[in-house]
Amino acid sequence: MSKLTAGVSFDFHGHAVLVTGATGGIGAAIAEGCAAAGANVVIHGRDAAESKPVLEKCRAHGTRVSVVSADFFGDLRQVVPAFIEQTFAAEPGLDMVVTSAGGCIHYGPITDMTFEQYQQLMQLNVASVYFVIQHLARHWLAKKIQGRAVIVGSINGRLAEAYSSMYDSAKGAVEMMVRSFAAELAGQGIRVNGMAPGLVRTPFTRWIDERPDDGAWTALHTPNHVIPGPESCVGASLFLLSDAADHIHGQMLMVDGGMSVWQHPTRPPSLPCPWSVLHGPQGSLKEFAEQPSST
Repeated sequence: MSKLTAGVSFDFHGHAVLVTGATGGIGAAIAEGCAAAGANVVIHGRDAAESKPVLEKCRAHGTRVSVVSADFFGDLRQVVPAFIEQTFAAEPGLDMVVTSAGGCIHYGPITDMTFEQYQQLMQLNVASVYFVIQHLARHWLAKKIQGRAVIVGSINGRLAEAYSSMYDSAKGAVEMMVRSFAAELAGQGIRVNGMAPGLVRTPFTRWIDERPDDGAWTALHTPNHVIPGPESCVGASLFLLSDAADHIHGQMLMVDGGMSVWQHPTRPPSLPCPWSVLHGPQGSLKEFAEQPSST
């Protein structure tokens, strides 16, 4: 189950939520968290078969759960309208959305990146989010539904990373999208906010365990020294969807262990120097990684 902090709970009975990119990682955790809170859930993924594990977990909470597939790498002019139509067919009263579909699908030197890679990454991370919420907003406004949207961003929308120029640019655009949508839609009864994770353990970040020195290096740059699982994103997302956040509009809530608030970590005395941004640490961080967290 997607766990929340002990004593924290939300009641989403009577609500229905669409979670895009919900077949694994952060999206799957949020979908299950919404189901645990009582919401009916529409799970999105590229392949319906991939949705089976999260579908079973969500249904275990006793709510109605549906799967609607859509390929956000396709022609969005056709894909998104059909996707939203199927979503409302599954849940006519749907009033919440969490857009979690996205990812750093292309990574490398600026000088090597291609137009095709740029187009594909921006379509997945920016265009699909924009047009999914656009079509939901049209429906909500026409039906006078008080819609609620949480757009999943990334710490890469705030802090740049070498060899991640396309993804950084996309997530920066997503953060401004949150503000622009809120500026226009808040007065019409639709609440839009964002949730930006730091580094989280998902199937796409297996390198954390495969390259422990790199994982420890990242943990060193996180004030609480923790690289959590996707369940760390559930509480923040549910809060932003909930009535408790009814006066919060256009905000990107950072769920990053504090990584985005400081310039650099304090170097442990045992840590070898110098460090190189381009070539990685000159020595082992295993000793530091094995130290207990201060939290």
